[in-house]
Amino acid sequence: MIDDATKEIVRKRANYLCEYCHSPERISTTRFTVDHLIPKSR
Repeated sequence: MIDDATKEIVRKRANYLCEYCHSPERISTTRFTVDHLIPKSR
């Protein structure tokens, strides 16, 4: 799991935009998900 503080850092770094399609989170009906760039386990 990714803790809430780390999720907020990632969201701010992305300027609250989806990093795949660049749509703003504010127009989404749900919060965006945060994925691991490097998996913790395989």
